[in-house]
Formats: sequence, C-alpha cells, structure tokens
Amino acid sequence: MVETIREIDDLIKIINGLVVELNKSPYELFESELVQVGTDKNALK
Repeated sequence: MVETIREIDDLIKIINGLVVELNKSPYELFESELVQVGTDKNALK
C-alpha cells in the first residue's frame, strides 16, 4: 500500500511539473535551447 501511495505522489509531482511548464510563455519554454543556439533574448520581443 505504501508503495502505491508513493507512486501516486510521484505522478502528482510530475503532473504539477507539466502544468507549470504549460503555464510558461513560449519564450521561457525554449529559453535553454535558445541560449545554446546563441539567440539574443531581445530578438523574440
């Protein structure tokens, strides 16, 4: 039973993380990729 509760808790954390990601602006979602490519932050505004 305890294992099941832990698994459900992990799923809730994952879902909450996805909700946070979905609420971000498109720029924030791709920020890390853009920084790697070297795109200037101001280019998107």
